[in-house]
Amino acid sequence: MKLIVDANILFSLINPQSFTSKIIENNELELFSPEYALDELKKHEEEIISKTKIPSFKEAVIRLKKIVTFVQIEDFSSNLPLVQHLIKDEKDIIYLALAKHLNLAIWSNDSDLKEQSIIPVFITAELLEFI
Repeated sequence: MKLIVDANILFSLINPQSFTSKIIENNELELFSPEYALDELKKHEEEIISKTKIPSFKEAVIRLKKIVTFVQIEDFSSNLPLVQHLIKDEKDIIYLALAKHLNLAIWSNDSDLKEQSIIPVFITAELLEFI
């Protein structure tokens, strides 16, 4: 199954011992995220290192790039105007635009993404039921 993942899911994937990482290990999931998500994670570098016990942010990015395909915004920016009016949280528009571009569902525990109806959004519990 192919899915778009948001920054919160990425945060969880950094820790190889997390429940989210175990889901990836035990299921055939192909994950995509906008390159921009790495910039969002960088803003929380200290928290990531503290909570995940990963020695550096660089190592966190290396881990993520092994399990997630990051897509440049230039590849899907034409979809941004098509989706920007669908949800309130501006930070989520980019995930919705990428999902529309790749025609994939989103894995996110962010309830704001569920406000729209053009792209399916799975919270973790729903994803587990589905797979």
